[in-house]
Amino acid sequence: MNLDPETQEDELAQGQELPPAPLQPSAPRVTRGMNLAPDAKRYLMGSAIMGISFTFPFTLLAIYLDKLGFDKVEVGLIASGQPWGQVLAAAPAAVLLTRFSTRNVLTISAVASGLLYSMLPWMPNQGLLFAVNLGAGFAWALHSTAGAPFLFRQSNQAGRPLLFSVAESSRMLASVFGAIFAGWLAATLSGVIGDDIRGHRWALCAAGMFPALASFVYFRIEEGPRSIAERKPLLPALRKHRNIVMRFAAPQLLISLGSGMTIPFMSLYFTERFGFASQEVGYLFGGGQVLMALGFLSGPFLMASVGPVRAMMAVQLASIPFFFTLAGAEVAWIAAGAYLLRTAFMNASHPVLKTFMMEATPPSLREFQNAMLLSLWGIGWVAGPLIGGYVLESTGNNYAYLMYTTIVFYLIASVTMHFTLRPVEKNLDSLRDVD
Repeated sequence: MNLDPETQEDELAQGQELPPAPLQPSAPRVTRGMNLAPDAKRYLMGSAIMGISFTFPFTLLAIYLDKLGFDKVEVGLIASGQPWGQVLAAAPAAVLLTRFSTRNVLTISAVASGLLYSMLPWMPNQGLLFAVNLGAGFAWALHSTAGAPFLFRQSNQAGRPLLFSVAESSRMLASVFGAIFAGWLAATLSGVIGDDIRGHRWALCAAGMFPALASFVYFRIEEGPRSIAERKPLLPALRKHRNIVMRFAAPQLLISLGSGMTIPFMSLYFTERFGFASQEVGYLFGGGQVLMALGFLSGPFLMASVGPVRAMMAVQLASIPFFFTLAGAEVAWIAAGAYLLRTAFMNASHPVLKTFMMEATPPSLREFQNAMLLSLWGIGWVAGPLIGGYVLESTGNNYAYLMYTTIVFYLIASVTMHFTLRPVEKNLDSLRDVD
């Protein structure tokens, strides 16, 4: 079945991935099964190092701001800087990736992330804390936007689900180390210095050294030139295939709004309700990330068993009973167990979504589609922490209200996913059968 690039892009917009063309001598090696291409290995290593860095503010920032005396609304506002950066970076990231090599974008974003994470805890007021966190979010979005399209080019159809799952799992397992190390470092430095605020400040600053290491790894990537179909102008392709972009956008916006209200306050939930220390929060989040990594590795099996859309719906719905348990728990170990299982189930769909999304998107729109996903996630995490902080302040820190609201969003998102993405999956399957 030989189609010209324009016809290929039209059919990809309906969900088809055509058989990969024979590799030319100058083309990069691609991942086949567990035989990882050299550039794929370099990306996995750099992404894992970046994952360590990202976990530091996730684990410590809210606690640090609370120790500084900021109220919940102010904590939510500062925390929203990171997702605001993701929102603002979406369109620029898509454009930059059509003009510059993936190696350069990954390297520059890693250097910028390192500098901004090092600066963050030293900012003297709320405005500068927000601004630096926003810049870090922008840099992180550039890095994340490049990832999925790059891995797509580094793999064939048979090896792709496994590669995407390994990429998410390796980053998450590295984040386990990051969460545990961040909690331990904050506790240790606080003890040595004799000041909780200064101890947490230096621990947050340490996050900046990891992206510096990742930049050296990314600089060794040797990706070849992109195909003609990938280099087509963005705006005409977006006008032509906007339907496929919107189908993926709707459920992800609902999920991001729900999670953005609750997840940024999880560290405070366990410290305030159950008296967890920073180090214990780090251990808990690290445990959650271990289970998330195991869930990511189930991606290829889930896709092969029930298809991508049903797989995503199944694991998301399976997380909801544990969220109910977390909301009503009165005992620390029950709350911790519910958090771990909720985290594992809800996030197991992530590599499935990315694999399916890249397969169903035309080549010239893959960077934009991935950037749109990050932007929608950012919108949810911009509005969510602000709403969540207001609710906590007005209800006397009743976290259960936030969690019940998140559950409603997750339920609506699963139903929306069935109606928006099942037709894409069916069309993709039918075109593969014809081929």
